[in-house]
Amino acid sequence: MPEAARYRGIARHGKVELEPGISLPEGAEVTVLFSPASDVNAGVPDDSLEWLLQTMRTGFELGGGPYFERNDEYGAIGRPQ
Repeated sequence: MPEAARYRGIARHGKVELEPGISLPEGAEVTVLFSPASDVNAGVPDDSLEWLLQTMRTGFELGGGPYFERNDEYGAIGRPQ
């Protein structure tokens, strides 16, 4: 089995243009991976990204109220013996 090779190119008008000077064997099987040119958030839906940023700012709501203090739990009589 021949070794895989990696080539760079640009997609224009529905076609992938490889760098000049590259010759491929006729009938070669290819896999094309598209990477964003400059936008690091390409492919991420805006609402998903916004939800992630909002969650990072505020944290998760786990429910419940504030922590109890000892007096809230046992009152003025103190801890039962």
